Amino acid sequence: MTPLVKNILTILGIITVGYASYYLYLQQAVVTDETQGDVVYENMLSKTKVFIERSQELNGMKFDTEVLSDSRFQSLKAFTQPVEDQSYGRENPFAPAESSMFINTYPE
Repeated sequence: MTPLVKNILTILGIITVGYASYYLYLQQAVVTDETQGDVVYENMLSKTKVFIERSQELNGMKFDTEVLSDSRFQSLKAFTQPVEDQSYGRENPFAPAESSMFINTYPE
């Protein structure tokens, strides 16, 4: 056999083995997907059942809102102070870093 024929047969052999491997890999993936499909379906059904049970529990709850109309609750006051808006960062973030480009972020 000439070296050309040997090279062609070697390349054809590699291509055949590659194709066979790819075909077997796809067959394995199909079988795995079918078995996983049942597991995913059962998992989805169990989660849906839990959701429905919890939804029914929440719908059955009754809240007593008399606390909100109590005079002690109505007399509560908020002692918070509003937060003032402050500027931050630089006017132009793409400009070269210079000390004059920064905005003063802290009150003096």
